[in-house]
Amino acid sequence: MKTRVVCAGTFDILHTGHIEYLKNSKALSKNSELIVIVARDINSERIKGKKPINNENIRLKNIQSLNFVDNVILGSDVKFNPINTIASLNPDIIALGHDQWAKEEWLSSSLKEIGITPKIVRMPQFEKRPL
Repeated sequence: MKTRVVCAGTFDILHTGHIEYLKNSKALSKNSELIVIVARDINSERIKGKKPINNENIRLKNIQSLNFVDNVILGSDVKFNPINTIASLNPDIIALGHDQWAKEEWLSSSLKEIGITPKIVRMPQFEKRPL
């Protein structure tokens, strides 16, 4: 059985940092299934204070094009609360980006209230390597 790893983000202008975040998240388990939640436009705007450059469908397709990603879904369009979307995926591991707003303690306690207890990992910031 595969270890289900869930990541989330806006992924507006897909760049090396995003790719490394997703690859490193998948590598958290030898036999993993990587599921990526792409933020809805409305939620990305609420969090970042501006509309994404690319709409949610373009961002979804960009992530789907990555051969190491197993599944991609759009997040909830309800006022930003990722708990139900995450719960529906029943992850073994949640990999948070280094700069994501969700705090590990809040996420853990919110999921525990509904009977889900995944491991939560804060991924390090990608370090650019000199050319």
